[in-house]
Amino acid sequence: MLTFTHSAVIYIKVPVSALVDGVYVDPTADVVSMAWVVPGAQPTTEWAAATWETDPSGVRPVYLARRLSTGLTAGMWTAWVRVVHGVETIILPAGLLRVL
Repeated sequence: MLTFTHSAVIYIKVPVSALVDGVYVDPTADVVSMAWVVPGAQPTTEWAAATWETDPSGVRPVYLARRLSTGLTAGMWTAWVRVVHGVETIILPAGLLRVL
């Protein structure tokens, strides 16, 4: 769980990885978006464009979907990530946000 104040403007970052035929793929050409919804709900219209960040410092690069935290009010939120890769649309919950 990530905790921060509602007045903070930070990137919410979520690692994204995928294997195709046993090989890790670079998703940064894919369209990525993120949503914040109350815990227990699934996003419908809350999606907003996100961007990619790459951390090349490890054994293999780590790809991070990221979106600024603007617009979040105090409370608990679930972060979701959506990646469109070819004919696939992958939608996964990414974790809880606690906004003070």
